[in-house]
Amino acid sequence: MVNIQGKGEATIDQVQLGDYVQTSSGFSKVYAFAYGHNDGKEKHEYVKIETNDATLEMSPNHILFVGGKSAIPKMAKDVVVGEIVQVASADATDKARYSKITSIETIMKEGQYAPLTEDGTIVVNNVVASSHSTEGAAPEVKLFGITLIDMHQFEQMLFAPLRLLCMFSFDDFCSADFHDEEGTHNWDSVTEHLIDMLTYDAPDLETANFLSPSITLPFKMFVLFGMIIAHLAEKALTMSLSTMLIGVATLGYTFVSLGYFTSKTTKKVAKKVD
Repeated sequence: MVNIQGKGEATIDQVQLGDYVQTSSGFSKVYAFAYGHNDGKEKHEYVKIETNDATLEMSPNHILFVGGKSAIPKMAKDVVVGEIVQVASADATDKARYSKITSIETIMKEGQYAPLTEDGTIVVNNVVASSHSTEGAAPEVKLFGITLIDMHQFEQMLFAPLRLLCMFSFDDFCSADFHDEEGTHNWDSVTEHLIDMLTYDAPDLETANFLSPSITLPFKMFVLFGMIIAHLAEKALTMSLSTMLIGVATLGYTFVSLGYFTSKTTKKVAKKVD
């Protein structure tokens, strides 16, 4: 069940484009569906996660936050008993509380639903989860062993260009006309194939460092740069001037570092090819 502003509780298949659903930050607009929102008959594999307070059923590749206050994103298939998830209040006003996972099992269930919210999270059965999933490898950005962009942040940034387009013309870019017969937005279909191509050497449903040395690294850097610019542009619409300047300075420093790393890595790969 999800909580829709002005409508109350509803099943996730009842969520419509433009609805405001409960998220980790209050209520956020649903701007698109990631996959198969009209697919209500075909059976799919789900991970059934039970906690002390709630039961949640997710596809194995859907992203969930575990770890309490220092939560990290994990795919549902990688969550283990004993980990902590965040539980939200029904009215989205109380402080967050946390609940321990008590059991996990794999089930088959009809339908597959993934509403995308502007803030990137969604509360389902009172559990805070990402609104994102991954069809293949789950990309993240690591540099010298440090995670700069985790899998949830990567997916959120991947959809930043679409959210920007929707801000300026929701009816043109985020209407049902831009979703296929199964209910999947065209943007999701395009980016899915793009990421699969760029992470071709990573196993399905495993994490993949987007900066790993490969012949596609320069193109991956170009895609990453575009994602970050779109993400900052989206944030800039609500940022203060001081925050924006700090963000630009941080971005500049990050890309100087990434440029140096890419140059070194590309030379090494080229030498190996030679």
